[in-house]
Amino acid sequence: MFILNKKEKKMKKINLLLILSLVAVLFTNCGKPNNDGEYQISINETIDIELASNWSTGYSWYWVNKNDVSVVDTLKSVYIVDTTKIGAEGIEVWSFIGKKKGKCTVTLLYKRFHDFEYENKKDFLFKVK
Repeated sequence: MFILNKKEKKMKKINLLLILSLVAVLFTNCGKPNNDGEYQISINETIDIELASNWSTGYSWYWVNKNDVSVVDTLKSVYIVDTTKIGAEGIEVWSFIGKKKGKCTVTLLYKRFHDFEYENKKDFLFKVK
């Protein structure tokens, strides 16, 4: 366990606020789902999707149909937790990019790496124009 002095704690809080602000800005500037639940983006446009997650339980989100999807791809996925409390829930932010015109469904499962069963399933419809 690390012991932080006041200056280090303040810098940690500032860094966390900057990261959360950046995520908020990116999320509000991304494509938004239309009334049909589709995310409409252009080629090379990115979109961030936030999902509740808690890595301390061994669970995280996995893209299970990635090999079947060519219309979008991931740039990255990151886990953000805004507290130092052990076992606290955070969010996973998945960044997708439009690769070519078309429609696809991205399926994410919330599960443990070694398990076949899952706790949650999310389907995201993308239309790249």
